[in-house]
Amino acid sequence: MRRILSVAVILSVLWFVPLAAQDDGPNVYLVRYITVLDAKYLTYFQEALIPVWDEFVRSGKLVSYDIAVQVSGSGDVTHIAVEEYADWDAADGLLGAYEEASQAVHGRSWAEVTEGYYPLDEIRKIRTDIYWSIKP
Repeated sequence: MRRILSVAVILSVLWFVPLAAQDDGPNVYLVRYITVLDAKYLTYFQEALIPVWDEFVRSGKLVSYDIAVQVSGSGDVTHIAVEEYADWDAADGLLGAYEEASQAVHGRSWAEVTEGYYPLDEIRKIRTDIYWSIKP
């Protein structure tokens, strides 16, 4: 009986330890290097995109985001936008979420909100790199 009890305790501890030590994985960062070609893109960014990203943060779909504007230096990149996601699934899962977030913050479809800004390649150049955090 004592042996069965010992085995049960050991198995319960062995089951719990991996769960306690389990990591959700590294956070994923999408870094967008943007060159604004037309002021219309800044309007798109401020009025359409940022409110949707704010909604993503409020709803937990996005951990955080930040936008930096170049104030000195060389090169053609004018802005850097960094989106932080909890994991790969969260980063990959936002494609259909723009519609829902647009309805929540703008009261209109994403297509209606962004009408007049497309094709975006005419008003900005963009390069996107993906990074993940290195957790000790």
